Amino acid sequence: MSRSGYRLAAATLLLILLQGCTMMPTSRVEPVEATAAERAFADGEFAVAAQGFLDAAAQDRSRRDAYRLRAAEAWREEGDLARARSVLEGVTPKRLQADERLRLTLLQAELALDAGQPADALGRLAIAPESVPAPYRARFHELRARAAEAGGDSFGAAADRALLDTHLAPAERAANTRDIERLLATVDDGLLYSRSAALPAGHPLYAYAGRQLGARGLSLPRPYERGGAIAGGADRPPADVDGYRPYTRVALILPLDGAIAAAANAVRDGFFSAYFAESRSKPQVRVYPVGDDTAQAVATYQQAVADGAQAVVGPLARPAVAALFEQGQVQVPLLALNRGGDLPPPPGSVSFALAPEDEGVAAADRMHSRGWRRVLVVAGADEHAQRSAAAFRERVQRNGGSVAAEIRLPDDSPNYTPLIRQALGTVGSSSVASGGDTAVEQNRQQVAVDAIFLAVKADQARLFAPQLRVAGVYDVPMLATSQIAAAGANPRLDRELDGIEFADAPWLFTDPPGLPRRDTLAQTLDSARGGGARLVAFGIDAFRLLGYLDHLAADPNARLAGATGDLRVDGFGNVLRTPAWARFVGGRARPAPDGALIGDDVQFRQP
Repeated sequence: MSRSGYRLAAATLLLILLQGCTMMPTSRVEPVEATAAERAFADGEFAVAAQGFLDAAAQDRSRRDAYRLRAAEAWREEGDLARARSVLEGVTPKRLQADERLRLTLLQAELALDAGQPADALGRLAIAPESVPAPYRARFHELRARAAEAGGDSFGAAADRALLDTHLAPAERAANTRDIERLLATVDDGLLYSRSAALPAGHPLYAYAGRQLGARGLSLPRPYERGGAIAGGADRPPADVDGYRPYTRVALILPLDGAIAAAANAVRDGFFSAYFAESRSKPQVRVYPVGDDTAQAVATYQQAVADGAQAVVGPLARPAVAALFEQGQVQVPLLALNRGGDLPPPPGSVSFALAPEDEGVAAADRMHSRGWRRVLVVAGADEHAQRSAAAFRERVQRNGGSVAAEIRLPDDSPNYTPLIRQALGTVGSSSVASGGDTAVEQNRQQVAVDAIFLAVKADQARLFAPQLRVAGVYDVPMLATSQIAAAGANPRLDRELDGIEFADAPWLFTDPPGLPRRDTLAQTLDSARGGGARLVAFGIDAFRLLGYLDHLAADPNARLAGATGDLRVDGFGNVLRTPAWARFVGGRARPAPDGALIGDDVQFRQP
């Protein structure tokens, strides 16, 4: 936790001390030096406060140890742990009250950590967490996490960070989440499984550990604890053998008017295409159109509940989803069609999105499975590209690889040659000799990376690929996100992309069983053609997820083969998507053989 977080706890402590809490005797008259020191502490004048507390200790021998403890805490806030350690010498716990003894323990544990003694720190912090008063809980868990990590217990450190999370300010939770994921990534498979199984019911680390196990393709020792929250509807039919259990009455909330109306209509087309393709029992669906107003989306959810909906699908816009998540509780199960920003889905809700991060993670894992560890990242400046590139970078590093260099393609210039040359200079490249003699094959470079990751739009990729070849790079495999194909097929222009593999919805280039056929829908629905087809696939999966929510929530190892990829629900209520892989061949997208290597003549023909 940051020192600003500690100072928040210190401010809380000061308030307790000044108001005279039950832990302190209320009849005692404090020395004027102590009162002045508390004011200096509140003003951030910690060195002045420390001296004032020492003066108070000299004035009141009966409270000597308590004032020396406050002086040490002031030196700690000043960042001078050496003086804090010196001031604490001779302080005896038996001369302190219960609250003061706990503060002494916390400070001594921090000093032990500073001295490189994590075992001593953990020994001092061997206290039942529930016995620690709320003002000190954050510092307690943070110190235990640091001590466990310093002592080599990454799982234990992650467990305390998970307990710490609810005590942090929103701005600090994202960094804490990254720390939890970093720690769990270092735990081997067997230990991760066994210690996850040993976590007590309700422990907040289980959701993180389950996500890590799932990412490694490992089963979870027990279900997540969100399943009962999304059951809803006592009059629902029993589940089929495959887990399908539809609701009876469903509301579909979509912004059919406004800035994203075209996207919403494509999602609606997909939803009802899957609805009519389902031959088993299915719900009555009522569509609630909304606009761009987030308050209207919240009010519409409440109206749908009042109208008798057992479950709600939507809204679609991220601000509207965030507004619903901010309510904290949902009255009936909610399948939100976007993320809520930094807000997790509240109990009883699930978040489904075509998240760019899913494709970045999938690309990193695909490279890792092929032994490609050192990569070059090429990304556009738009939000979609940056989000997928960030997720890719983080996953590569977690997998033990490295990003050798990054290129950001500008939107205002088609000339990428200077950026390519700069990147080649950074990663290292050399001319390739032909036939083992001194002759050099014309314009061919051997580049010191195993692969290239592309998070760019189609028009950028069509310009980048030939310029890369002009720079002499022909034989480095390239993996891309679905952005490379999002503008729709153009076989003539897309020949420049031959051999590049990209993550995308399998429904766009195959006919997954049990789903409406794209070629059939394209005969009657404009949205099933071109770039809007991905949103149709998204709508198909929204309907299918609705019927399998109980099954996916109850079984953490369950998967649903969807139009957009393989789907599963993590312990936080997020639908995680593993996309399929396609490959440009002759300017057309074709399913990529799972084990195929892509650094071949099809991809890297010379001009």
